[in-house]
Amino acid sequence: GRKATFSSGSGPQSAADRRQAAKMRYEQAYGLLQSGKSSEEALRLLNTALEYDSTFGDAYVLKSYVLLEVLPNLDAALAAALLAMQYAPKNPDSPYTLGLIYEKRGQYAEAERAMREALIVNPDYADVYLSLGILYADEMKDQPKSVQAFTRYLELGGNHARARAAVAQSKP
Repeated sequence: GRKATFSSGSGPQSAADRRQAAKMRYEQAYGLLQSGKSSEEALRLLNTALEYDSTFGDAYVLKSYVLLEVLPNLDAALAAALLAMQYAPKNPDSPYTLGLIYEKRGQYAEAERAMREALIVNPDYADVYLSLGILYADEMKDQPKSVQAFTRYLELGGNHARARAAVAQSKP
């Protein structure tokens, strides 16, 4: 069958087969990461997925996350995140991960802008509000914006102690 063709080394030929092979590699990589198994193998699978389909936006999203959090390489993470923005613009994790990368690079205005873009795609993305609250508090020293972001995070069901404390301290 088709799976045998993909693993035999001849590789998929048609665009549809290449897309299917890319999706299969992506799902394998996602499974490895979810189970806490080989991050290096997951990254290899994502790179293979992108060789099969260089427009597979979700693979760039996951690759940027892996290179940010699991196998840190900020330059490679940034490159993958920018491609995620290009090929997966409707995935709120594209701008969110880009924002997290900018934050780690010390580019705080760019981080804020990217995280705000994630909220345009998904206005109820609680994790983005938590990250914005931390960005405003720690890096941009803007307590009112921090409290506002933390408040929205809590309204959306978030329960992080830092957010609760910041909002509680802001009340007279």
